[in-house]
Amino acid sequence: MLVQLQDEFLGCYSVKPVDARHGDGEFFQTDTDFPALARSWGWRGKIGRERCDHRKTDGTVDCPDCGVRAWQFIDAAGTYLDGQVGRVRRI
Repeated sequence: MLVQLQDEFLGCYSVKPVDARHGDGEFFQTDTDFPALARSWGWRGKIGRERCDHRKTDGTVDCPDCGVRAWQFIDAAGTYLDGQVGRVRRI
């Protein structure tokens, strides 16, 4: 099935099937959903040029290895998603 990332009101996103016969899709409202959603669209969790691989965080908590804060992951994931809006992928 093909799905498309769409932007919604107030900084939210939705993932909707390209073919409406497959349902309404999913709505992502809270910013803590952004890191996981961004990863599903290809984001690698990198912020800037740091060398840490952030294996001990899902992006919603601070990285214990390098100290990158959760809000920085969430902000970077949102920025990544903004660049992916309109993209279609197969799931």
